[in-house]
Amino acid sequence: MSLSWFSDVSRLDDLFEGLPSHLSVDELAEVLGITRPTVYRYLQRGVLPAYKVESTWVILRDEIKDYLRSHRNEAPDNGAPPPLAGGQDPAAEG
Repeated sequence: MSLSWFSDVSRLDDLFEGLPSHLSVDELAEVLGITRPTVYRYLQRGVLPAYKVESTWVILRDEIKDYLRSHRNEAPDNGAPPPLAGGQDPAAEG
């Protein structure tokens, strides 16, 4: 197992350090660096995990961390550049 995984987890933990186990929309917006309306849009569309109880969103810090961890992008292991938009493969050209 790569040690870089441990440093990635540590960075994510550092990002959420000092935050309560239940986050407010404002706290989530701040930590993700997005606006409140964007957080609400992501919550309503199910992009970010949360629970809606009547008009209140219950956002669990650890579920957000798990979501971010599972959606982390990574470079391909084969050393090839990622495909361009539109599905074009730069390695196939030429």
